[in-house]
Amino acid sequence: MKILFFAQLKEQLGIDSVDVHISEQTTAKQLLQHLVKENPQWQAFLERDDLMCAVDQVMLSPQDIQNQPIANTQEVAFFPPVTGG
Repeated sequence: MKILFFAQLKEQLGIDSVDVHISEQTTAKQLLQHLVKENPQWQAFLERDDLMCAVDQVMLSPQDIQNQPIANTQEVAFFPPVTGG
């Protein structure tokens, strides 16, 4: 599965994508925890309550980030909150 990082998050992590293998029942939240375990220096950037997530280009709600399994997914994208103006 390809994990993508966008905007300020990409700059903070110093990487725009990474490939990972996960179990069938893994949620987006568990994926974030796995990424932090593998890359402890990312903790401050990935363990945020306002981090947004899209799975195969479909936005997840905060509840889905916690609960919805993301197995059989091609792509997961994480990015900071979007502001406009």
